[in-house]
Amino acid sequence: MTEILAYYQGVPLFHIQYDVLKAIEEVLGEPIPPVKDVDEESFGFVADDGRVQKLAINKRGLSMLPENFSDLATLNTLHLNDNNLIALPEAIGNFELLKILSLKFNQIVSIPISMGNLPQLEQFCLEGNQIDKVPESFGNLKSLKVLHLGYNRLSTLPNVLDRLKNLQELILDNNQLTTIPSKLPTSLKRLILNNNKIKSLPNSIGSLVSLVELTLFNNQLVALPSLIGELVDLTELQLNDNQIIELPETISNLKKLDKLMIQNNKLQKLPEIIGSLTALKEINASNNKLAALPKSIGKLSMLTSLILDNNQISDIPGPITDLKALQELSLINNQIAEFPEHLEKLECLKHLYLHQNELNFFPTSLVNVASLVVLDLGKNRIIAVPEDINALENLESLILDENMINLIPDSIGDIKGLRRLDLQGNQLRSLPDAIGNLHALETLNLEKNQLLSLPESVIKLVSLKHLNIFDNSLPALSKTLKEWLKNIKKTGTTVNMKPPREPGLNIEKITTLSKLIISSLTLSSKTPKNQELSEKRTEHDAYYALDELKSLIYQAREVLKKYTSVQADLDSDRIRNIKKLIEQAIGVLDQTDQLFDLDGEQP
Repeated sequence: MTEILAYYQGVPLFHIQYDVLKAIEEVLGEPIPPVKDVDEESFGFVADDGRVQKLAINKRGLSMLPENFSDLATLNTLHLNDNNLIALPEAIGNFELLKILSLKFNQIVSIPISMGNLPQLEQFCLEGNQIDKVPESFGNLKSLKVLHLGYNRLSTLPNVLDRLKNLQELILDNNQLTTIPSKLPTSLKRLILNNNKIKSLPNSIGSLVSLVELTLFNNQLVALPSLIGELVDLTELQLNDNQIIELPETISNLKKLDKLMIQNNKLQKLPEIIGSLTALKEINASNNKLAALPKSIGKLSMLTSLILDNNQISDIPGPITDLKALQELSLINNQIAEFPEHLEKLECLKHLYLHQNELNFFPTSLVNVASLVVLDLGKNRIIAVPEDINALENLESLILDENMINLIPDSIGDIKGLRRLDLQGNQLRSLPDAIGNLHALETLNLEKNQLLSLPESVIKLVSLKHLNIFDNSLPALSKTLKEWLKNIKKTGTTVNMKPPREPGLNIEKITTLSKLIISSLTLSSKTPKNQELSEKRTEHDAYYALDELKSLIYQAREVLKKYTSVQADLDSDRIRNIKKLIEQAIGVLDQTDQLFDLDGEQP
């Protein structure tokens, strides 16, 4: 290489490498800055002793490399991610010092055969391209440790990958593979094959004795080979979204397994031997056909998360209370009518989901699980809430919707940290005054009950952000509460007294809405207050129509504030006109408050 003749961005470089960077600069339309180091997101170069050693041109719309690019053969790191490259030059095979090559998310359709000439290459990332074939020369990349080929168009792989004796990570997700090679390097620790069309695994999978993670979700597997039990170092196994009917008994050999994802399959049972997988921390077996759980599940002393939603489970084995590390238990949409006693033994349980089961009673021992933060018992047949519900002192979310509850005990007010209380679809005619003590409450859902009024203590719910009282008659609502409802709407609290409205107000909708409200309410304000309507139903509909308009105009004002805060370049005259319309509509609203019956009696 000739002597240093030029400085690029203040960095001394050999002349021929200076010429390459200038050529790239001409293509990009901007200079390449010197940086301390490069990565998959950065833009810049690192040079030493007149030689460019690292180069990163990411997210720059690069569609071609200059003809003299091969003069950067001193590179050991090259990142060209998120560009528009279609091809690589054959000369890439001359970059013998290259250790890291990342070409993610380009439009590359083929890999040069010369890629096999990179003896020091350790990390090669090609995900997110349009590659449909891997050249057999890949078998010569003896130093390769990481190979990413996900999000391409591969339907087959060459039978040379087993020659990559140092390969530890092979990522092939989101391709069109129907099989995997019968021989893979035994050095592999991560094998990622999700989102393909793989129907079966070869018995040779058992030779991957160093494998720590095996991901196969969203394929077409119906069974697993028994030799999967040879993967004794496996800690994570993801088999979800397949068609697997049963797990092989040999899975009991996976003593280091801590994560088992088998949801969305066709499993009819979990094998009794699952209790021998004592390192397990997470199990997700949702959306299968499980009718029961093995008693041995109680032996999984390190289990923290057990997700079993959408099965046919009717019985929970008593030993489940031995899961002392369990933090999350979800059994949504099953057929559970009873729960085991001694739930207090689940001393770490924070999230319990029993939504949509067949519970007739609030499980009595649940109130002893003081660690609970979220309790979901919605859509059951529960008729009462126990007086000692306040024993759940750490509870933040209590979901009891769609039950048959007709009374809430005063003790509910002692759960000081409660932030969400969902009582929709019950048979409540009143609420206890103590509910006003829930100063942390943000969401209160009372839709579809038989409430005659609300206790005036609800005014003390200072953290309330969402109140749903739709489909309650509330004939005895006091003047004070009507005024309160009117005011909290103005402060941004969502109050639902009607069907949900269509989301997504944009600037045009705000303008139209403002004009509509002015027109509608001006006309309404001219109507005598004591004029009798022809039918009670018409009167009722008018009340809710006006309430809808009032909520919408305050919503429009808030949306406009947010809209203008992020769209500073909007036409100022237009904004002023819209603001004027909104303020004019609010003025009409203030003159016709009696039509909302928040100051008087509800029609």
